[in-house]
Amino acid sequence: MIGQRLRRSLATRLFAAVFALGATTVVLTATVSYRSAEQALRERLLQQLESNAAEDAIRLREWLERQRVTVELLAQSVALDRTERPLTALPAPVLAAEELQLLEVPGGRVVRASNAASIGSHGVDELYYREGQRATFTQPIYPGGPEGRPRLTVATPVSRADGGVAAVLAVHLDLAYMERVLSRVQGALPVDAYLVDRFAEFVSATRFGREGVRRGVNSVAVRSALEGSSGTALYADYAGRAVVGAWRWIPELELAVLHEAPQSVAFAPARALLLRTLALGFVATALLALGVAAITRRFTHPVLEVARAASAVAGGDFSVSAPEGREDEVGQLAQAFNVMTGRLRTLYAELEAQVSATTEALTEADASRELLQDLVNNTTTLVLVLDLAGRVRLANARLAQTMGLSANAPIDRAFRERLESDAGALVHVLDSARALGTVVEQEVELVTAGRTHAWQVVAFPLVYRDGTTYATGLIATDLTERARVEAERRARDASVQQAQKLESLGIMAGGIAHDFNNLLGAILGHSELAREVLATPRETVAADSDADVRESLEQISAAGRRAAELTRQMLAYAGRASLRRDVVDVRALIADILPLVRAAQPKKVAFVLEPMPAPLWVESDPAQLSQVLLNLLTNAAESIGDANGTVTVMARADSTLESASTTAASAWIRLTVEDTGAGIPDETLARIFDPFFSTKGSGRGLGLSAVRGIVQSLGGVLSVHSIVSQGTRFDISLPATQAPAATPSVTTPVSTHPTRGTVLVVDDERLMRVVARRVLDGMGLTVLEAEDGEQGIAMFGARAHELSLVLLDLTMPRLGGEEVLERIRSTHPSLPVVIASGYDHADALARIPEDEHTRFLQKPFSVQALRDAVAEALAHVSAH
Repeated sequence: MIGQRLRRSLATRLFAAVFALGATTVVLTATVSYRSAEQALRERLLQQLESNAAEDAIRLREWLERQRVTVELLAQSVALDRTERPLTALPAPVLAAEELQLLEVPGGRVVRASNAASIGSHGVDELYYREGQRATFTQPIYPGGPEGRPRLTVATPVSRADGGVAAVLAVHLDLAYMERVLSRVQGALPVDAYLVDRFAEFVSATRFGREGVRRGVNSVAVRSALEGSSGTALYADYAGRAVVGAWRWIPELELAVLHEAPQSVAFAPARALLLRTLALGFVATALLALGVAAITRRFTHPVLEVARAASAVAGGDFSVSAPEGREDEVGQLAQAFNVMTGRLRTLYAELEAQVSATTEALTEADASRELLQDLVNNTTTLVLVLDLAGRVRLANARLAQTMGLSANAPIDRAFRERLESDAGALVHVLDSARALGTVVEQEVELVTAGRTHAWQVVAFPLVYRDGTTYATGLIATDLTERARVEAERRARDASVQQAQKLESLGIMAGGIAHDFNNLLGAILGHSELAREVLATPRETVAADSDADVRESLEQISAAGRRAAELTRQMLAYAGRASLRRDVVDVRALIADILPLVRAAQPKKVAFVLEPMPAPLWVESDPAQLSQVLLNLLTNAAESIGDANGTVTVMARADSTLESASTTAASAWIRLTVEDTGAGIPDETLARIFDPFFSTKGSGRGLGLSAVRGIVQSLGGVLSVHSIVSQGTRFDISLPATQAPAATPSVTTPVSTHPTRGTVLVVDDERLMRVVARRVLDGMGLTVLEAEDGEQGIAMFGARAHELSLVLLDLTMPRLGGEEVLERIRSTHPSLPVVIASGYDHADALARIPEDEHTRFLQKPFSVQALRDAVAEALAHVSAH
């Protein structure tokens, strides 16, 4: 009632009317002033930002031009050498370089750099390397380096004395120095000036890669600049802040320069004017309204204050109080009102605190319970907690599933009963842990979906901080599932290993076939030449025909020895023999290999052997070093193809080694194979030693990889130089060694071969039986032949009383030599037996008991070796 009268009072209506009229006038006046000031500030700031962006573009071009000139001058003083001395960067005011690199041509290898970690890397695929070989080239901003940071690179060629390009000097400019040319301040107004590349990424040392700063940026200005335009506008920047900005695209650098000032700062003077106008206007209006209503409100003011306080209390605000300065009835009313509101304020505060605390505690408890339940429900282990009364306090979904219950089954009495019946073993472990008061581990079996699973169970007591036990917990891990996963993993590993073994076997078979085909080509070629000479009538045969036949036979013998060495090396690869190290003369190895390669290659390819007057001794496995020569010579001939060309082979002593080496040898033997073939392109040259990389359709890519491995195992260095359409040169440097000590020649007395006796030859290879028969017939012995083990046993049983010796192959079909020897020794323990095998001595006789009447003969063997082995075995019997 009082409030209604107050709202209808003259004083209130006069005050409201005067204040409303004054406030409207003030707002309109302030708005007009603000709009005018804001428009003036905007136009002036946009013009200045646009001017700054244009000036920055000019300064960036001038800065880059100074860097290009400095790089060209620096390239004239750079030396290309192999010392790998670091390049020294010029002072930043002269050359703002992040890193200097010198890349050799060809190859693109970094031979010198200001950062030692970059030496040895390759930049052959980089645009600045390719373009920098022709002339000074500036590669605009691009992502580079291990982190993909923006780079600006200037590259220029480094010329040799003959005018050719020896290297490319690449200077990765320091973008932090480039950023310093940007204008940062416009009068007292801070301006954010930055650069953006064509990928919409910051080109800024202060932004790129910093934590919390995005790499990619996007705004109206960025998109317009990347489209090649320049302009000014009010917009939201990359961080969503309202700015006044100007942008300009610099096509030479493929960069956009942006100048942005926050609108909050730029238009602050206009807002300050608005606020001052509003403040002064409202103050004046309020003073005027108060002056009009002052007299009328003088008498009604105390009553209005009490009414206002009562309304606030009715609305729930117990913090208000009525003024008590008067001594009349209104003052007494205010005192009583304030006592009431004080009591209500105290009660309300206490109740609100209790409700807030209770609500917060309930919320936290619910959240903790849900978090714990979600955690245990998503684990594959069994989780169970029982209190001291045996009630289930916590159980996860996996436990419910194990007992055949749904995942959200309630934890109640039925759950406890089901637990005791289906998972009683778990309850037993829990009871043990509760009784002992310690952790208990035990392996139990539970039936899950009709299948029995083994579980590793750990039970433990749960205690309060004061040490009082309040429950018992249990965690169980499924051992059956773990075993199944482990078995699957082992099966996968075995499958992968088997596939790798098959792949390695195929690769080895291809390499062996390649080498054997070369040797067989030489054998067939020389045998055809010898046959042609022998088929020619004697009256028409040239005088040196016998020498030609002998030469062909010697070459066939040499190829056979090489095949035997290759077989021995193949056994070594398979782990069935040991590679040896001998002191060999490189000239002898070349002399053995060169005729074989020459006979297998087209006649258009000429093989030239440079004179080597003095011995060249190295310590090596002859078979391995022969393999290196065979691969290099064959590759050289194949690179020439059907054209006329030359393969040059030379070897010489070399006291120094230019390439880096891990050995400490002071003297070296350098072996060179050079051809006039097609050469190797740079992109292929970088990968020729990679395993399984081949440019041949049927190649396996292991030839040169094996060559490099052999050379490195010998402590040597392998290098290659190639020019497309001119040829390729391979240089092998091996540590030189001393000549082998001379051994006095010992004359071996010729054994007296018996003229009588019978020998049983058991071998499944007819050609070997033919050779053995001819040799033994020549010794005056009678020869019996058996083509396999079963036939050999049959002939031995029928004519054992006639036999003086058995020549036995170890590997045969149906019945092997090991079984044949066992049967012979069961009835004739002292009969001489010579075992022939392609495996080495230790491997061939590994499962055969030692026997003084048994001799071993390594295949392939010479005629004289067979005679000596047979004579020694028969002589041993005669001596005993």
